[in-house]
Amino acid sequence: MKRIVLTAILASGCATAFKAKTTQVSVTSNTPGATVIVDGKPAGVTPLNVELSNKDDSVITVQAGGKEESCKMSSGASTGWIVADVFLTTGVGLIVDWATHNWNNVTPNNCHVGV
Repeated sequence: MKRIVLTAILASGCATAFKAKTTQVSVTSNTPGATVIVDGKPAGVTPLNVELSNKDDSVITVQAGGKEESCKMSSGASTGWIVADVFLTTGVGLIVDWATHNWNNVTPNNCHVGV
């Protein structure tokens, strides 16, 4: 079993082998039941948890009572996974995780608006 795990790490990036591909984001508002739209698509009503791809930036828009507010969710490389790739895969994983963006995280992991 250890050999399989070691092979997976060396053949790919650490994040590609072990990290989730999405981030769960909590969406809340001062008006429960407000409409939530993620990247232009209806997603539900507040309070809501949405899964966002770690590979892309996203915009969460919340609408209620004729008003709307948005949260910009940014996808970016996680320093911890980069360091792991350098030390555990002798740099090979660095190329894999860079190409796949699997080392990215979405920040912040919550969106609260005043509508």
